[in-house]
Amino acid sequence: MKNKRRRSQLIATGIALFISITFIVTLVAPNAIGSNDTIQNNVDSSNIDTLDPFDVTPIPAAENISGDPPHIHSRGLYHIFRPAAPNWFIEQDRYVQPENEAETIFRGDCAVIHILLEPGVNYDSPESLSQDFLTDAYFDQEWSLYESWERTEERTEGNLAINEFTLTTSERPGESNAPQSAPHCPNEYHARQISWVDSSFLYTLRLVVTTDDTESLDQLQDLIIPSWVVYPRMTDFLDDASLRARGSVDAGYLVMLPTTWFAERTSGPLDTYVGSPPLEDFQITMESRSESSIVTLEDATAWLNDFRQTGVEIMNSETVEQQFADGFLISYTFETIDGDPFSAVIALLTSGEGELHIAELYGPVSDIDLLQDIPEDDIARDAQTIIRSFTVLAPDSYIYTP
Repeated sequence: MKNKRRRSQLIATGIALFISITFIVTLVAPNAIGSNDTIQNNVDSSNIDTLDPFDVTPIPAAENISGDPPHIHSRGLYHIFRPAAPNWFIEQDRYVQPENEAETIFRGDCAVIHILLEPGVNYDSPESLSQDFLTDAYFDQEWSLYESWERTEERTEGNLAINEFTLTTSERPGESNAPQSAPHCPNEYHARQISWVDSSFLYTLRLVVTTDDTESLDQLQDLIIPSWVVYPRMTDFLDDASLRARGSVDAGYLVMLPTTWFAERTSGPLDTYVGSPPLEDFQITMESRSESSIVTLEDATAWLNDFRQTGVEIMNSETVEQQFADGFLISYTFETIDGDPFSAVIALLTSGEGELHIAELYGPVSDIDLLQDIPEDDIARDAQTIIRSFTVLAPDSYIYTP
C-alpha cells in the first residue's frame, strides 16, 4: 500500500514538474513549442534553394525618379535635378583642380547619371565639338571602366552633340570597379552622352541604363537638361579648396564657407553658421523675405539702420549685379545693447521676383572695414571672400535651354 502511494506521489510530482517546465518555456520562448502549421507560417522554405540575387529584375531608371529638391554642386558651380532616394544616391560630387572639371554622379539600380561641367571651353558648333573633341581617344578614356564600348550613333540636335553607345563588362558589378553596383545587374548597357558649349562652359550629360530600358534615356534627358543652372561667378572661388557651398534651392541662395565652419541653425527663417580661425568669433546669418523695398543705396542704408537700430556707422559699400538678383554690399560697425563693438558686412540682394535675400557676417572686433580695397589682415580677406560668394539662385520658374 505504501509503495502504491509512493508511486502515485512520484507520478503526480512528475506531471506537475512537466507542466511547470512547459509553462516556463512558453513564457520565455513562445514559438519554441507549436504545431507544424506555426513553423511553416513563420518560415516558407519553398524558395530557399531557388533564390538567386542575379535573377532580380532591375528597376527602370526613370521609375519614381522625381521627388527630391535640386542638388547644388559642392563648389556652387551649378544646381541640377536630383533623382529621388532610395532608388538613387549621390556617389560622387567634386571639383577636380588639374582637369578644371566639376562632376556629380548619381547611381541608380543598374543605371548611372553622370554630370560634367568644364569652364573655359569654346567650340564654334556641335559639329566642331564632335569632330575635334568627342573622338575615339576621348571615349576610350571615358569608358575605361568597361571592358568594351561601341559607338552606335552620332548626331546633332540644335546645339547638342549626341552619341549613343553599347557598353559591356565581363565582371559582376560589385566585384570590380565596374560602374554598376548591384549583383543582379547585367553585363551589357546602353549609354547616351549629350554635350554642348554655352558661354565658355562645356556641359556633358552621360546616361547609362540597361539595354532593355532605353525608354528611360529620353525621360532622364528631358528632366535633367532644363534643370541645369550654372553660376559662372562661382569660378572665382575655385582656387580655395576649403570652401563648400551651403544653402538650398528652397531658400533661394547659397554661400561659400570653409569646411571648418559649422551650422548652428538651418531651420526656420534663418540659416546661421559659426566661424573658425581667423573668423572664430564671427557668424553669418542668412534669410529671404518675400518683399523688398530696396532700390537705391539710400534705401539699403535706411533698411540697415532700421534693422540694427543701435550705433550703426557705415564704412563702405559696393553695388552688386548677379544673374538673378542685384543689390548692395555694405560694411559697417555697430554696438550691442550692452555697448560691445562689432564689425560687420551685409549683402542685400533683390531678386527679379522682388524677394529680398540677406546675408550678414559679423564678429566682435572694432573698427575693421570688411570691404576695404586691399585687405590688411586675414579677417578682412576671408570676410570678403565669404560675403562676395553669397549668390541668389534661379527661381523655380526658370527653365534652362541649351
